[in-house]
Amino acid sequence: MWAWGDELRADLALLDPRLTAGLPAHLTAATGVDALVHAIEACTIRRANLLNDAISYQAIRLIVGNLKRAEEAPDDLDARGAVQIAAAAAGMAIDNAGTGIAHAMGHALGAIGHVHHGRAVGLCLRAAIAWNAEVSPARHALVAQAMGVRAEGRKEADVVADLGPAYDAFVRSVGLAVSLAKDGLGAADVKRLAVATMAPENKSMRDSNIREIKPEDAERIAQVVLTAA
Repeated sequence: MWAWGDELRADLALLDPRLTAGLPAHLTAATGVDALVHAIEACTIRRANLLNDAISYQAIRLIVGNLKRAEEAPDDLDARGAVQIAAAAAGMAIDNAGTGIAHAMGHALGAIGHVHHGRAVGLCLRAAIAWNAEVSPARHALVAQAMGVRAEGRKEADVVADLGPAYDAFVRSVGLAVSLAKDGLGAADVKRLAVATMAPENKSMRDSNIREIKPEDAERIAQVVLTAA
């Protein structure tokens, strides 16, 4: 169930990387990827806007540049602090603009398979990012650049084509498990995941996505999510 409102907002937020130093590596990876997905979705969905883009792209750069270090060297407070700032910025970004297919399907994946939220949305964006980029190449080209894809002297289409592989490589580089086989999920669950994605509670996120999500789209993306290796 959703709980939302001004009454739930904190009066003050303290970002202290020392409090995260004991977080296990797989959770550091999953929560960091969650923040990355927040930032990417915030600057590529229907409500994206130039002012919000500024914090979104900076969050992407900080996470890509620091998450692996934060995972490998837990006591590196500079790296952890950079990721923490990025997570806060990405949180503000989705508060301003919302989320899309990665969260619509990621919430469904968490519901049917109890997959950690950060990992779930990370895997769902992995399956959908190139599909979204087909209808929004300019914005996705900027995401690619923020992730470190070379753009100088290259055609936009070529930069966008590198985004999916770059995202996949980053997710794998921080050790996020892409296969869901050990979670007891596979091709037999495609229909169930697609139906859950199209459920009413995920409508707001589907509607925010830059590309309309039809039931057949949800099933095709779910197939990629559940059969990845």
